[in-house]
Amino acid sequence: RLDDEILVGLTTAQVIALAAVPIGLGGIVYLLRTAPPEERADRERERSLAYEESSTPEAPAASEPSAEEPSAE
Repeated sequence: RLDDEILVGLTTAQVIALAAVPIGLGGIVYLLRTAPPEERADRERERSLAYEESSTPEAPAASEPSAEEPSAE
């Protein structure tokens, strides 16, 4: 069967295939660079814990003597 040549001697199917190859390769690269869902969740959990620790002011514990208060000894 003879298909019409539409672009530089290529048939419609060949043009579509040439367009699909870079799209497919881009998808493969994206999937290889993207972490699995559980790994992303672990990273998000670590980030939120680090954010909470950095945003809460450090208050001295009640049981620890403060450097400003002289001890009774």
